Amino acid sequence: MYYYDIHGWLSLEPIEGRSTDIVPPDAEGDMMPNFTGHKWILMKYIPPAPQEALPQVDILQRIEQLEKEAAELRLLISGQ
Repeated sequence: MYYYDIHGWLSLEPIEGRSTDIVPPDAEGDMMPNFTGHKWILMKYIPPAPQEALPQVDILQRIEQLEKEAAELRLLISGQ
């Protein structure tokens, strides 16, 4: 079995639900095997952004904010 991560990159660690019996090509320089779901292709490896670099959004807080904005817009539209 050959494993791939959430981005499709070949993984040396077993990952449940992300495996195939299709043999990946050998890496060449900065080109790494990436699984498309049907076959492996060689692509320039771009490491994923570190988690701390990604903006963290509290989804419930964002929903509340959007609902408040929608209520304000409804008031403006109704002329009140």
